[in-house]
Amino acid sequence: MSAASATASRGTPKARVLSVRRNKGAPADNVDAMYGVDELVSILPQCDYVVVATPNTLETIRFFGQAHFDAMKPTAVLVNVARGKCIQEEPPHEALTTGRLRGFAADVWSRYEFRQSFPIGYMSRLEVHKLPNVIGSLGERGNTDDVLERHLQFGCENISDFALGRTIRREVNLDLGY
Repeated sequence: MSAASATASRGTPKARVLSVRRNKGAPADNVDAMYGVDELVSILPQCDYVVVATPNTLETIRFFGQAHFDAMKPTAVLVNVARGKCIQEEPPHEALTTGRLRGFAADVWSRYEFRQSFPIGYMSRLEVHKLPNVIGSLGERGNTDDVLERHLQFGCENISDFALGRTIRREVNLDLGY
């Protein structure tokens, strides 16, 4: 869970924020309890909203599947702001059409079609985006007001850190893939 997600959740009366991460011992603000990835299925029955916000790595491709949907409450809502390929396509479609999941929101999809150099189709092969209990957008997180400025700032900071012999603040761990 991102710090922004945890902070936003705190505005909800009586909300508890449970988070899952690779290193559950690392500190996180605005989180009531931290769990390891191996504990995800066991905490899902407690969750009214599940937000998937994970990088796209070999470990996370299609990691959220049938066992996760089986563990969720039928009144829960799943939100995917990670990458489309992190969630298997068939289980949410089945859960949404059979009443085993209340809703799904996504800004990312498991299938992208390209023509020349620009993606033209972003939606689910199973047309999950057309279901009445789904809210979706077309991968707009990269079009937020300040994303270009932030990326330029981060790049300049990294170049400066490197040139001055300092530790790079936003270094990619090639072993982890992010």
